[in-house]
Amino acid sequence: MSRRLACLAYDEQIVALEWTNTYKELLSTEEKLAGLPAATTPKARSDIEDIVDKLRNRLVDIQEQRDAFQDAIQLIMDRCTFIKATIKHENDLESLRIEMTARVKSQIS
Repeated sequence: MSRRLACLAYDEQIVALEWTNTYKELLSTEEKLAGLPAATTPKARSDIEDIVDKLRNRLVDIQEQRDAFQDAIQLIMDRCTFIKATIKHENDLESLRIEMTARVKSQIS
């Protein structure tokens, strides 16, 4: 699980970087759209609006991937927590067994 967790964390970093770059590009394109003069042709304006729409859609897709990676990482962490709790419970039972055995041996000579 640790190998899978490391791979997921690495992939999540890549997706986060892609999300950041896409978001910066979206902001830049929106600023460009907002700064267009009134005399701009409708075709040029619609082209930039199309680019903005594509970037927004891409940003939503990347966010979904990011959420999926976070969910997968959380599943692994939950599984590890469950395993750790099970091991702790088994160790507690083993120490109790040893303690009880020692008591019985001390009572019986």
